[in-house]
Amino acid sequence: MIQKCYNSIKVLEKLKLKYYIYLNRLLIMAKNYILILLLFVFNATLAEEATPFNNNNLTYDSMVSVIDASDLQDNKTADFSAKMVKNQLLISNYKGKVTIKAYSILGKEILRLSDIDVTNTFRKTLDLPKNQISIIVIETPKFRHSLKVVL
Repeated sequence: MIQKCYNSIKVLEKLKLKYYIYLNRLLIMAKNYILILLLFVFNATLAEEATPFNNNNLTYDSMVSVIDASDLQDNKTADFSAKMVKNQLLISNYKGKVTIKAYSILGKEILRLSDIDVTNTFRKTLDLPKNQISIIVIETPKFRHSLKVVL
């Protein structure tokens, strides 16, 4: 009988040891799980603070540089006028130096007249190709004006 009790105690100790090992493993796994969970939450918090897209709100900040409106020559459209009439360029209401350039539709320069003095009115016959689109650019020190012409 004593032997049976002794054997029973040995079995219980083995079971206790076996369960103790399992309990230790479970405890270690629980600690690891809690550490992993804490690290995950901590990293998610850091990532939220580091990005500009918090709380599912998309934000976009931008800066646009615009020119000062007082620098524009608004009066040039009211005063200055340029027309093509029967292969003649007419410039009116302008005093100063002008450069006239003509381009084909492919961008090839056809004509260049540099530093022409204009006093109020200017007329010049331009020999532009017939039945083609030409672009005439009139440049002054303050602005540039372009005409699209088909003769």
